Amino acid sequence: MEQANNDQKIDQANSQPTTQEQQTLYHQPGYPQEQLYNPTQQPYAQPNNYAAQQPYAQPNYYATQQPYMQPYAQPDPQIIENLKNAVGEMDKAIHGANGVVIFIAVLNIAIGVLLTFFPDIISGDGVFSDFVGGIYYIIPALLFAGLSFGVVRRSRTCLLIASIYMILDAVFALLAGGFGTAIGFLVMRVFLVISLLAGTRFSFRFHSVVKEHALRAGIYKSELIKALKPKIQKWQIITCAVLACVGIGTAVYGFTGDAYVEGRKFEDWVEYTSGPVTVRMPSSVIWDQSEAIPDLPGALYLSAYSETQAGNVVLITYQNILNPTGFFTAEDAHDLEYAILSDLVYDIGANVIDNYEGTFPGNIRFVEVNVDLGYEFGTLRSFTIGNDIFVTGVFLPADKDREFIDLFLTSIRIN
Repeated sequence: MEQANNDQKIDQANSQPTTQEQQTLYHQPGYPQEQLYNPTQQPYAQPNNYAAQQPYAQPNYYATQQPYMQPYAQPDPQIIENLKNAVGEMDKAIHGANGVVIFIAVLNIAIGVLLTFFPDIISGDGVFSDFVGGIYYIIPALLFAGLSFGVVRRSRTCLLIASIYMILDAVFALLAGGFGTAIGFLVMRVFLVISLLAGTRFSFRFHSVVKEHALRAGIYKSELIKALKPKIQKWQIITCAVLACVGIGTAVYGFTGDAYVEGRKFEDWVEYTSGPVTVRMPSSVIWDQSEAIPDLPGALYLSAYSETQAGNVVLITYQNILNPTGFFTAEDAHDLEYAILSDLVYDIGANVIDNYEGTFPGNIRFVEVNVDLGYEFGTLRSFTIGNDIFVTGVFLPADKDREFIDLFLTSIRIN
């Protein structure tokens, strides 16, 4: 039995085809092909269809752009030297404009300080007689002191602000008239405006030239600006610091000190009586005089005057000037009132704005004249009671409210 099994295994082994027979059998037509591992065969490689293609290239969008800017690159010293030569004349004009800006600041501070701490300088016929309100000069002085730090750095914005301000200032001065139109001030304004406009023009040109050099060098414009950044001089820092301290101190005093000016509030004005007439005075009467009127027997000239920074009031009495047996009679009262007012306006050098007639309570007629003295404006009112002619006058600084005059006129009482 065991022999029979061995014989069967030998027959089966002899019936298996050899390796050569297997290859012949597998390559017969119609026999299914199989992938056999062949250790001598090269690794499978797909055909390289990309080998013959051109390398992939994106469109060069930067071909037409400006050269690549190196933001932190240090400019070449030769570039800086060439740029300094190119903008030399421009820098001179800009520095000249900076000097003008500082001069304007100093001039305004000087005027503002004089008008704030020495208000008497605007009285009478002084050169500043129509300049009012020192605070209005302090504000532009501080503005120009600040602008100077931008101008020295060639700021186009600061130069434009300074130029526009001075042009508007010149226009308003011409429209307002007064001392601002004096030939000296006009000539000075012209030179100041021309210098500022030249500095403004060259500041724009300066930035344009720097931009051109930056593009050619392939660096940012800001890097060249830093390289050309001027050093602010100590004298300018000290000058502007002093201007700022003086200006701020003067402005504070101007705003707070006015609260302590005598007569600032009309409620504090005191009453003064002459005969049947009572008026309000901004302070106690400074002087009160009485004298005879020449060539008019029995007639007296009485006057009372009160003066403060808040305003001035005068009350004049022509006592017994209308005497039935004298030179003037009641029929002359109307003409005499006009004549007295005309003489007073001429004596104080005022310009008449307008005049009109009205009546007090009790049907007492009056003649009123509004006048302008440049540094002050006011009202003169003349009226007749019995044989006496009275003249009241109130004068206020030109920057005060007209309401003070109206309050004064309505406070006049006929006792």
